[in-house]
Amino acid sequence: MEEIVFACAPSELSCIIGNLFAEIRPPCDAPRSDHLTITGTTHSGVDAQLVILGDRCLYNGPVCDLEAARSGPCLERRCEHG
Repeated sequence: MEEIVFACAPSELSCIIGNLFAEIRPPCDAPRSDHLTITGTTHSGVDAQLVILGDRCLYNGPVCDLEAARSGPCLERRCEHG
């Protein structure tokens, strides 16, 4: 796994979250933070974490899962990215 920092519009981030995680869990093992932290299992079955830092995001997980969520079609095929 690799730590990746990226920035995107809130509307894109909403789509990324929905297409990145197959299951979301409470971030009990993550350090306490003032930032929004999302942890769970990606669609490839690997644990990952996304921390939203306001103007950027910090992702820890498989690079291929983030790339697929950012550049692939919407998995639900119900929006303009489908």
